[in-house]
Amino acid sequence: MFNRLQQKACRLILFLTLLGSATASQAGLFCSEFDEIDPPSPGNPGTYVIDGTRVSGNIYNLLAGGTTSWPTQITIDANCTFQNFVSPNDLDVTLNFQTPGQGAKPVYLIVFDNVSYSGNMACANIDHRIWLVNGSRTDFSSRCQDLFIPVEAISKQNPIGKTAVGIGEIFNYTLIIPVLYDPATGTVIDGSGTNVDLHTIRVTDDLNATGADLTVVGTPVVTWNSSPLNHTYTNNAGVLTFVIDPGFVLPAGDQILITIPVVVDNTNTVGTQFVNTASWNFGRVISLDPDGDGIFEDVFFDPLPGENGVTQPLTIGAPGLTMSKTSLDTTLAPGSVGNFTLDVQNTGTSTAFEPTIVDRLPESVTASMCVTDPASLPLSAGIYQADGTTLVQSL
Repeated sequence: MFNRLQQKACRLILFLTLLGSATASQAGLFCSEFDEIDPPSPGNPGTYVIDGTRVSGNIYNLLAGGTTSWPTQITIDANCTFQNFVSPNDLDVTLNFQTPGQGAKPVYLIVFDNVSYSGNMACANIDHRIWLVNGSRTDFSSRCQDLFIPVEAISKQNPIGKTAVGIGEIFNYTLIIPVLYDPATGTVIDGSGTNVDLHTIRVTDDLNATGADLTVVGTPVVTWNSSPLNHTYTNNAGVLTFVIDPGFVLPAGDQILITIPVVVDNTNTVGTQFVNTASWNFGRVISLDPDGDGIFEDVFFDPLPGENGVTQPLTIGAPGLTMSKTSLDTTLAPGSVGNFTLDVQNTGTSTAFEPTIVDRLPESVTASMCVTDPASLPLSAGIYQADGTTLVQSL
């Protein structure tokens, strides 16, 4: 223990000497001085995690129960994950990718997950790999883009062509896992999969976070190559979790499809706009040089955070029914049959379910249309497209 502390102290003294006369409040720390998270086997090596939710003023609360002063500079000397720095509590430190005292130049993985960044970084002559997901891409738009590597993402989709749903309407969310996403440009660069195998896939979809009241109908379906895929599914008060069989390896280029049927609850307010987000993590290999010998090797990481799948906005709509009644007949003789057309149109933004149409015929001594039951006469009804002529379904 004494040797380890002494070694860290010497390294810190050397680091401060390189910076010049730094004050205590300007002190820097190494990533390896934060919490080390041991991933499940075979997810090696371990990764040091710096979590924004553990920052309190100028103090960082370590998982082991201790604290350390929040630095103005962090030096990357190991695989390092920064997570949960959300505006206005940005990650505002200077990141130093050159580790003082290291003769070799190891290449590490640096993960930014759900991070808003307002600090400084310099990436000249650096070969580290940056994994950027679920954060403010523009914060990194002019920084170190050569170090970004493509990441796996979920493509989460609404029903095709759907922009509004009505109260009581059932529709499907579709999750396509994975697509390949470029964090530097914020675009999907391969919609048909990724170029590496994926392991231990875990997906979470919180319906409570949509901004609307939705309820799962029945059981979601998980398929691979159009066949059911073994998995564990739980629904904890609207928080849906899918754990794919840990023994399953998704081959490069393949995709998993998750279909989630939901109903729009009657507690919603018309006009509410909402989106749905699915988060996930998984295991995969990344090519690194952890010992700095100049030879890159595949290093397995599990879990890695994927880019979330976020739907396009949907709006809680309402049907709007209008009806017109017309006839080509201008006069009717006693005993003759009159033909009337009732045209009901839905000009609203959602489907109208089970509409009831009532036609009250005149009944009087001088002009009655109720002597003969209209149901005994030829009747026709149907559902037509918006053009009013293309039949969709006869009723």
